[in-house]
Amino acid sequence: MQNYPKYGLLLLLFFALHACGVREDVPSVEQMSDTSGLPFPADWSGRWTGMLRIFSHGRQVHRVPMQLTISPQGDSIRWAIQYDSADVRAYTLVAVDTASGLYVMDEHNSIRIETYLFGNKLIARYEVAGSDIVVTETLLGDELWFEVLASPLAPVSRTGDTVWQGDTIPPVKTYPVQVYQRARLKRAQTK
Repeated sequence: MQNYPKYGLLLLLFFALHACGVREDVPSVEQMSDTSGLPFPADWSGRWTGMLRIFSHGRQVHRVPMQLTISPQGDSIRWAIQYDSADVRAYTLVAVDTASGLYVMDEHNSIRIETYLFGNKLIARYEVAGSDIVVTETLLGDELWFEVLASPLAPVSRTGDTVWQGDTIPPVKTYPVQVYQRARLKRAQTK
């Protein structure tokens, strides 16, 4: 008999404990709930500013000012990201199935990325140029946390895939995280 749930719980606990090592007033699990009470995207709208920190191989390698402007426009949402003072990426977030939290981020260059809303967290995962990219944006009151993880698609190790003390252990592949980006954005203007 396979005991995947038992080992899945252990893996989840490992990652939860491991994540505790990164600090910058990172919100607790209790704080990770939608505190505004307004429906998406109204509670997200406005101009958000802060510093994007870029980490590689366990250390910060770069900082750049970041601005995110979110403005609902009918059935879509203008989603403009600006890095430094010149690099502006004007996207449109389009509602596909709001009941299930499905949106599409249209980059206006033939790229359209499915994006998922889970409460106060917007998540996108995609592959580009040999990398797996996960983007999360989390609204916490008047703060919006922007995070990006980039990993190559080739695993660095494969463990498990055996029988251990009578339990069938599933194969587990691990992937290196090459780049981690994080910005704590503050609301710069009211809605």
